[in-house]
Amino acid sequence: MAKLRIIAQGRLSELAGGTFLDLDKAVRIIGVTDRSRKTIERMDPEMKKLYTAYTAGVNSCIKDPSCRTFEAWLLDKAFGIEEWTDQDNFSVASLFYFLTAFDFEVEIQRSYFDATFKESEDLKDFADQFFLL
Repeated sequence: MAKLRIIAQGRLSELAGGTFLDLDKAVRIIGVTDRSRKTIERMDPEMKKLYTAYTAGVNSCIKDPSCRTFEAWLLDKAFGIEEWTDQDNFSVASLFYFLTAFDFEVEIQRSYFDATFKESEDLKDFADQFFLL
């Protein structure tokens, strides 16, 4: 899970080197962490309680070395494992969504276009029509 979080944050090249820089850029363009933060802000309070309970369970396992997988132990020894957050739950889920989306490449292009031309509504309207083709 820790590795998936790092990928979802667009930070894999920090761990594995420049080979993954393009992946990091794509994930950041998509805005996985921003979308996750916004989802949490809009979340129903009862649903948020469930996610917070899940997060607490993940963190109790992070603190207990006997609960960790070998991969998590190795990652912790090399880089340290940060505390898990509710945002991490959604970031990892969003990453899976984008990686399994039918039009993954189109979604990356649309996100890049939106980020580049966010000030121009005319260009955004054009982009919406263009990507629907």
